[in-house]
Amino acid sequence: DGAAVALGPALSAAALVDSTLPRAAAPDPVRAASPLPPLPSLAPTVDGARVAVRAPAPMPATAAAPMRARGGLQNSQVLMIIGGSAVLLGLLVDNDASDVLIIAGAGVGLWGLYQYLKTNQ
Repeated sequence: DGAAVALGPALSAAALVDSTLPRAAAPDPVRAASPLPPLPSLAPTVDGARVAVRAPAPMPATAAAPMRARGGLQNSQVLMIIGGSAVLLGLLVDNDASDVLIIAGAGVGLWGLYQYLKTNQ
């Protein structure tokens, strides 16, 4: 065997292959002492299978209150804005749907005005 002769008597082919293979790192004692928190299960649960009405889960005291999505506008003000937008869109559109948009937008806007005047007197 010429390879064994060329490598020398102290180093055989098996030792050369064994020395070139990557070795697994020794376990880190710090990581072994502090296990990771368990991951939540993605499997179906009995609580998720319920379809009846149930009480909402209690909110933790540290949870922030949700922000209002409309920026402080009342429902009546939102109705007036949507109604005015529909009337304006109906005036800009030149087809059969423009009459429907104008009439529906005027109805929604007037209902919003009625609600606004009723609550703010």
